[in-house]
Amino acid sequence: MAYAPPYSGFIEDLGGTSYGLVHLAMATIAYTCQDYPLSIAANMASAVAAMPAITQSQLPSTGYWNLDWGPALCTNAGGLFNDNLIAILSYREGSSSGTPLFFAVICRGTDAGGGLAQVTEDLDAFSLQPWANVLSGAYSYGGSTNGWTLQNPASLAVPSSATGNVAQGSADALIAVSNLVQYSEINSQTPTYLAGELLSLLNSYPGTPVIVTGHSLGGALTQVVAAYLNWQLSGLSTASPVIAHAFAPPTVGDADFVTYYNGIFGSSSQFWVNQDDLVPCAFSEPALDNAGNLWGKYQWPSGFLNYGPTVFGTGNAAKHEEHLVEQQELVKEIAKYVPAYARPENVQLMPLTSTMTLPSQQEMQTFLTNEGANPANWNTWGSVLMYQHLTPTYYGLVKAVSGVLSYPEVTAQQTP
Repeated sequence: MAYAPPYSGFIEDLGGTSYGLVHLAMATIAYTCQDYPLSIAANMASAVAAMPAITQSQLPSTGYWNLDWGPALCTNAGGLFNDNLIAILSYREGSSSGTPLFFAVICRGTDAGGGLAQVTEDLDAFSLQPWANVLSGAYSYGGSTNGWTLQNPASLAVPSSATGNVAQGSADALIAVSNLVQYSEINSQTPTYLAGELLSLLNSYPGTPVIVTGHSLGGALTQVVAAYLNWQLSGLSTASPVIAHAFAPPTVGDADFVTYYNGIFGSSSQFWVNQDDLVPCAFSEPALDNAGNLWGKYQWPSGFLNYGPTVFGTGNAAKHEEHLVEQQELVKEIAKYVPAYARPENVQLMPLTSTMTLPSQQEMQTFLTNEGANPANWNTWGSVLMYQHLTPTYYGLVKAVSGVLSYPEVTAQQTP
């Protein structure tokens, strides 16, 4: 039976800002038991099941979350690949065996315990790969002559519209997650991969919308995974809209790729950015030009150091100004070697504060304690980066956006 949305504007709302907190909750769940991959498979299903139901007057009165596939974080050759993780969730009506209102592909962001491969993906923005080559398999993971290539279970030709270039690190991350399997399928002769599993689910529930979401590196992945899945699902007899919500994302492609991306998604894509978060400044223009100013324009509350930190330190007014100039020069020098990247449409640029004041020492120390960091380092640039970038701050910012539905903040289960 073809998909029937619960109300007339539901799919438009999923693609807009209304369900921003719901999408952020799913992106947060992707961090379940990070740093310890053997705990993830056993704990993610329970973490998903414990997510609160969505309260919205036009939705069914009861609903529940389900982990439909994954988490996939293993190579089929038998190894754990904790650098990336991907899973498929659904939100369904009723209390069990219900019809899905939407599917969601969640992409994990940077795992502090991940390996060198993920660090490479984060930083490898200095070279570009043609998007068409990634889709066709002409480009292999890491540029290897016999490495992984992108899974193409739908056996589709590359569309002529697939123009532009993406960061090599983003291309590698996409190829990696398209080839990951569940822990139970290591060495399987017939493993299930992301696109194939999603195609199977949509054959059972034709027309169901598919959300792709992630935070940080997961927000970068969201862009290429959403474009990849839109291609893979294009041959279905009943169309399933693909919707992309990226939180705190670096950019992944040049202007031509962004034109292609915008043409696919239009208003069904959101790019959620804290305007004082350093990570989304990478690697787009003019965002990169502004990165050198963060966070020197901010002050600590009265009674503490006068100025916010820079990469080089804080100090008195004169020293702080010197540090800020040094930081600006460093960013300008790095920018010389970075190709031109662009942001897609629908950037939700959210201001952290209108008072130009950073959080108090107590607020910073509470935040760092909750994140498992050292609260003694509350006034360092690294701690300010964490505060600006991590999901608790984004929860408050998204919640403040006009028209966003209320949804409780979700905290990913930590390593046991």
